[in-house]
Amino acid sequence: MYCTRNILLSNKTQNCCDASHSKNRVAFCLFIILIVLAKLCNTENLSPQQTKHPLRHVRIVIRNSPITRSTDNILMRYARERDRTLVRVIRTKRRKRNKDVLHIAPTHMRTVRLKSKTGFFLEIQPSGKVTGHVNKTKYTKMELQVITPHVKRIKSVATGRYLAINRKGKVISKGVSDNETYFFEELSENYDYLYCSIKYPKTDSGLSWYVGLKRSRSRKTLQGRAKRASRTLPGDSATHFSIFFEH
Repeated sequence: MYCTRNILLSNKTQNCCDASHSKNRVAFCLFIILIVLAKLCNTENLSPQQTKHPLRHVRIVIRNSPITRSTDNILMRYARERDRTLVRVIRTKRRKRNKDVLHIAPTHMRTVRLKSKTGFFLEIQPSGKVTGHVNKTKYTKMELQVITPHVKRIKSVATGRYLAINRKGKVISKGVSDNETYFFEELSENYDYLYCSIKYPKTDSGLSWYVGLKRSRSRKTLQGRAKRASRTLPGDSATHFSIFFEH
């Protein structure tokens, strides 16, 4: 009886080993087929430098393929492409493309208050003037509209006007959204948010124009004023904002 049990156990272990070996062979065969298909599909697009090491190029193709990349990397790449295309459309001079930007609906909206490092909350007056205030008022409540992960629009909840930067470098507000109301959101090393204009400046070599708040000429008042965007720098404390979410 003892011998028969040992024989049965040895047969079971042998069957399990054979099954595992067969699975490994199938997986290896599939991997070889994927390499061959990738090589066949990409031989036409190989450069002279890549033709010297075709197998290395095939490994890079397989590593960068959607099958092996994670979902987060694919979504981040898609978001960056959307940012680039939208920035290109906003900065273009053609009117037909600019009309399409006006109809872009935000994907997400949050009611926030933007406080500068100078101590002022961003506010838009009913007259359209952009100022700052030390305390929270009904005009400091903003609606942060997310167009893409980095392209944003800022709208006043009380007045319904959009924050914008015109071609002269002044921070203004507009009743209707256009190319000047779109901002590119940046994150500083201290986790502060900066908002620079996408439309201006038109030259790529120039510095970006940021939204900033500074103290008014009479320091006794509780109100600040908007700093000229054409004179701002990324390191200015006036251009660094903290976001306070409202429920």
